[in-house]
Parts: sequence; structure tokens; C-alpha cells
Amino acid sequence: SGWESQFVIDKTLDAEPALDKFEKLGKQGNPTDKKAVFVHIEEMNMLNVSATRFEDALENILKDKRDNIYIVFSTSRPNVDVLTQKIRSLVDLKVVFNLTSKIDSNFMLGDDSAATLLQNPGQRILVFGDKRISCKSFTAEEVDEDDKYFWNS
Repeated sequence: SGWESQFVIDKTLDAEPALDKFEKLGKQGNPTDKKAVFVHIEEMNMLNVSATRFEDALENILKDKRDNIYIVFSTSRPNVDVLTQKIRSLVDLKVVFNLTSKIDSNFMLGDDSAATLLQNPGQRILVFGDKRISCKSFTAEEVDEDDKYFWNS
């Protein structure tokens, strides 16, 4: 229910229909209107249907260099079972929070810094190409404000 908004055009919770819609987006040409399209993919369950179909659709979306489509992946399972090497190669920006294992940290970052350096909630590393920015933790007040906004909207 947190995704209910006047700005949400479509919400698909089941993996198979979500993958169908993602593929359709990948087959569409560059739209003539320049409305921004944000696709938020939570937990990447479409990969359970078909990693190849998902990768191909993502590649089709990105190949046109459309400047009005933004794809956000959110997962608490950042490992090879969820994110394939091809998906990682297509992603421009990663926001990596504390990872519980050195294996997952090495998979996401190439080293164990997300498993050993990030000890505070909200602390994260932004990765773009070979550049990294370590961000400080959220304050308790920021978390409270976020909760109030999310749960009261």
C-alpha cells in the first residue's frame, strides 16, 4: 500500500506479468513525449521466471540510450542468485548498504568493504564505474521523518 500514489501508473506484484510488461517496455521505441518513466523493481523476482528474458529486456531498454527511463532495482539479496553478471555490467549506479557476507560484498563491489566497514544503519557506498562515495549513516531524526512521510502519505 506504500506505493499508492497519483504518480504510480501501474503496479504489478506478480513476477510473470511484471516480466511481460518489462519486456514490452524494452520493445517500445523511443517515446515522442518526454515524460520521465521510473521503473522500480523490488526483489528482482522476475529473474525467477527467466533471467535471460529479464536481461534481454533490460538490454533493449538501455540500448536506445533513452534519457527519460530510470530503472531502480531494490533487493536485500545482492548475490549471484539474484543479480547476474550481465545485469551488474548494465547497471550504472549501485547503492550498496551493509552486506552480511564478504562473498556478497565481493560480488557487488569487488572487495569486502561493505561487509567490514559499514556497521551503522543507513551507511552506504555509492558506486559509479570505478568511483566510490561512502555516505554517513542516517540520523534518528531523518529516519523518523522518513517513517512519518511514508506511513502517513
